[in-house]
Formats: sequence, C-alpha cells, structure tokens
Amino acid sequence: MKTKKQNVERRLTSGVKRALCCGLSASLLALSSVPAYAGVQQLDLGTEHIRLEQVNAGTIRVESESGVQLVRTENTATGRKVTIRDLNTGEEQYMLYDATSNTVYSSITGKTVQLEEQGNGIELQSTITHTTEYISFAQVRQAVGETGKAANVVGFFLSWIPETKAAGDLSRKVGEILQMLKYAIPNDSSHGFKLSIKVEKFYRTRGGRRYVWSTQKTITGVQRY
Repeated sequence: MKTKKQNVERRLTSGVKRALCCGLSASLLALSSVPAYAGVQQLDLGTEHIRLEQVNAGTIRVESESGVQLVRTENTATGRKVTIRDLNTGEEQYMLYDATSNTVYSSITGKTVQLEEQGNGIELQSTITHTTEYISFAQVRQAVGETGKAANVVGFFLSWIPETKAAGDLSRKVGEILQMLKYAIPNDSSHGFKLSIKVEKFYRTRGGRRYVWSTQKTITGVQRY
C-alpha cells in the first residue's frame, strides 16, 4: 500500500513531466525550426529526472520515470503545429498556431488563446536586436491547462514566435518556474513568463542594395514576472 508521502510524490512527478512537456511545446510553437539539443539533455526537476533527446530535425523525445513522450513540430499553411504523443498511453494532443489571427488552439484544453502583439522592448545592436516577450500565466493556462507539462509550455511559446529556436536549457528554466508554482498555473493575467529573445538578421546585397535574406530568433532566457 502506498503511503500518503508516496502518493504526493507520484502526483508531483506527473506534474513535473506535464509541466516540462507543456513548456517545450509552447517554445516549439514559437520557433520556425526545432531547437537543437547537443546530444542528450539530462534535467533534474523536483522529484523527477528528465531526459531530452532530439530524435530528428522535427522531433524531441522527453523521457522520465513516469513515461515517454514525443514532441513533434511541423509548419502548416497558416502557421505551425506541435504534436505531443504519449508513447505509454498512445494519447496524442496538439497545439496549432494561426499566424493570420495570431491565436493558438490547444487540444489539451479545447481553448483558443488570443496572443498579444509581439516585440516590446527592442534594443538595436548592429544586425542583432534583443526583444522581450511577456506571456501571462492566464494565457499559458488557457493553452495547457491548470497543471501543464514543461514540454507543453515550451511548445506553446514556440508555436507563436515564428523563425525561432530555443536555447538548450529553456525547458530546465521553465521547469524551475513551474516548480516554484508547485506545478499549478494560476489564472493570472498580471504575471507570467518573460522571454528574452535574440533576433539576428542576415543580409544580402544585390544591385547595390542590401536586403534582409533571413532572420533567426533564439529564446535565450525565461524569467517569471
């Protein structure tokens, strides 16, 4: 028979993993390409040990004591889709970003989240700019539910910031914030996640005129605000 302490730890373990998957998914929605993990990332969040592995250019494997999930990202005609598949149960959920309406639909909650206009607080540095994005806990909760996996939260971030990739420790940082919240995302519009994003523009010159060839965005940090 499981003790009360073991039951609490089991619920926390499930919450940690759900928080990690939500975070990763949110981040992936914000990117135009899946974040590149150098080999395998090992994370320790609360009572759970998390293993992140990039399977291919569009898929990340999230493995822990409580199960294995695949987070898959693909571009669509109108934006981006992040799919989270639980290999233990076969359950599949997704988040869909629509660039036209600037919204994210989450099959986890069945809700559509209206996103705010991006790009506040820009600081120019030659061809590199640094911008700050604010995502409220209420917006994240609409997309991933009251207790979200970090992979889903990151996936939500990535679904809505185009042409972005994530620093390798983004999921860890998101997980730490969720751990501080005890894995319960509040319905709070005044506080949330503050994302630091580096925007690098690559230029080409043709006919004596310089134009932007491509733009690459990297989520370099995340804090609670």
